[in-house]
Amino acid sequence: MQEIALEPSAISQLSYDFVKNAYQVCVEHNLAAVQRMFFVEPERTDDDDKSFVQNRYLDLPLGVRKQAARTQNRRLIDRLLHDRNWRVIELLLNNPRLVERDVISIAARRPTRPELLERVFKHSKWSGRYRVRKALACNPHTPYPLARQLLGTLLRQDLQECFSSGVFRNQLAKEAHILLLQQQPMRGKEKEVSQSTLLEEISALADQFSAELDIESEESEESEDEPITVLSLTEDDEDIDLEELFAQAEMDLFSATLRPVGEDD
Repeated sequence: MQEIALEPSAISQLSYDFVKNAYQVCVEHNLAAVQRMFFVEPERTDDDDKSFVQNRYLDLPLGVRKQAARTQNRRLIDRLLHDRNWRVIELLLNNPRLVERDVISIAARRPTRPELLERVFKHSKWSGRYRVRKALACNPHTPYPLARQLLGTLLRQDLQECFSSGVFRNQLAKEAHILLLQQQPMRGKEKEVSQSTLLEEISALADQFSAELDIESEESEESEDEPITVLSLTEDDEDIDLEELFAQAEMDLFSATLRPVGEDD
């Protein structure tokens, strides 16, 4: 899903038979999320610039603004970021002076034109930036097929944030909810496996440390030339068995509750 989202034109370049077979595989294996990604919105072919040709931050004709989109002037670029004509934005996205925060501003602006967001989505450089993809997915003006492809690329906490804030509408909100439900048990298993693995590693280290102490003890008994390290014990500690201590420590580790680093008691 992420590969398709990062290369949105890939499906349109495949043959009909290939897409048909791939779609059938999704149906057979109940891959509903991938299955829906094969419904791609047709490319827009409207060349009419009569609507949304203005820029209230830069009152210049469209042709002049298109030429200005190649400028090195930072103040002029800041004004062109608010342009509502996709032709100007398309040229501006290729401007080497543009930075990621500029593209995020274009992708997150609302209200805006879907054509502008499509250009950001299909741009070879900016579509691979996670923060740009998040801004596009959470913008209610992003065309549904594009936003749907981006859902699967979002981190769960970002997906949850956008869903809870209500930026997803209608069918997109339903699909986001399905993704959240699918990811929840998976995250729980990962956490459980991670905790179990950590406890096993701690136990192995405790066994290794205990074994090393036994070896050092044997070596010190066999060696007559080397000084012997004597463990100093108080009168109350004379009857303590080290093996019992390590066994008790191991039991305490397995019954311990893990907490994130820095969490207050």
